[in-house]
Amino acid sequence: MQDNLSLDITAPTITIFGNTMDTTPIQVRVGDFIPYLYIQPSVEISVDALQSFILGNFAKAKCLGIEKVYKQSIYGYSDKKSVFYKVYFNNPSSFRSAKAFFENGITLEQKKVKFKIFESNFPYILRFMNDLNLSGMSYLRVRNYKTESTDPFVISTESSFIEQLPFEGEYNKSYTIENFKL
Repeated sequence: MQDNLSLDITAPTITIFGNTMDTTPIQVRVGDFIPYLYIQPSVEISVDALQSFILGNFAKAKCLGIEKVYKQSIYGYSDKKSVFYKVYFNNPSSFRSAKAFFENGITLEQKKVKFKIFESNFPYILRFMNDLNLSGMSYLRVRNYKTESTDPFVISTESSFIEQLPFEGEYNKSYTIENFKL
């Protein structure tokens, strides 16, 4: 199945190894899952000022962007949501330097701002599996893909087109990968 599939994002490629229902070995390459972590500033700041500072002082080749989100922290006894910034990277290995960068603090809008870092130690493959609700040794359905090669059978897709199927059932053989390994 080949529809309008766009894999133009600069992100690491995750390769899932498995077999189709007829035992044909298959590789599924997922090229759009972008690594990220969350930061929480010590004082209120604007997302535009933060993004401008980071993109100007942190390698553009590493930081792809920032999104302001509201999340509930697991620390403390508050049930209200707080401001966090979701920072996207093009490489999971950038986390270590980014973590030190944010923890040391920055001067932004004439204020010294330190950050608490969240989910920076979550391994990239585990985050991929968690965000997509995947577990090992399970059946996957890939709803949309591009065939890269037929021998060996290699397809590329986007993470939004992958879903885990229940462990029992009849599945469409052309879409199912059984027993995947990363």
